[in-house]
Amino acid sequence: MAKQAIAQAQKAEEEEFTFSPKTLTYNAPGNANAGDKCFELYSRVTEGQYLKKKDEEDIDYAKGKEECTGVPTINYPGDHLVRPDRELNEIYGVEKFHKRQEARRE
Repeated sequence: MAKQAIAQAQKAEEEEFTFSPKTLTYNAPGNANAGDKCFELYSRVTEGQYLKKKDEEDIDYAKGKEECTGVPTINYPGDHLVRPDRELNEIYGVEKFHKRQEARRE
């Protein structure tokens, strides 16, 4: 009788609510964690499943490392201070720039 009284009290209380969410439940047969999708997915993982995948990735990485022959272009400190191959007069707009600078100095 106590259970019935509690159930009736809960039902009466729920009737007073203005919002009642509808949730989806995921039922996994034979799973104690039925209703929680995260636990269901976690329980599907077999022991050592990711270790095997990691070993395969390590082997692929080692093969790729041996086959890699590319050499990156490295900028050494002070490279920007070296004059370019062509003269400044050959660069478009340099003369106009120098004339503007001289006019401002005057």
